[in-house]
Amino acid sequence: MAQNREVIYLLCLDAKCKVLCCQQVGEGSVNSAGVSVRRVVEQALAANATTVVLAHNHPRGLAIPSGADLEVTQTVECALETIGVPLLEHLIVTENSYAPILRHHKGLLRSSPKTGQIDKAFYQRFYGEEQS
Repeated sequence: MAQNREVIYLLCLDAKCKVLCCQQVGEGSVNSAGVSVRRVVEQALAANATTVVLAHNHPRGLAIPSGADLEVTQTVECALETIGVPLLEHLIVTENSYAPILRHHKGLLRSSPKTGQIDKAFYQRFYGEEQS
């Protein structure tokens, strides 16, 4: 069922990347959603997760991270780091596509599906940086 507002989910994984639980941790409007960092940390601890993944939708948009998406990702990643539970990824999902936010920061770069080359235009446009 398509959502008409942004919804944020937390996927908690064990050491073998087996799903322990998937919980909604935030919701908002058509173009923004709030997430409680405390709730994310509490859910990760309650599930005894060793790693987690965040995912949220862009109901009427592109799978492109906004400034707020990048800020929330960094805040949640830092909070989880203090309890020893790494944030594996934060995914943006649309009806027809998805985009990872953390992938390029961890050395896993987005490549063009046509050429296999690193998609430099993507990184320059949305992160203001060049990739080699």
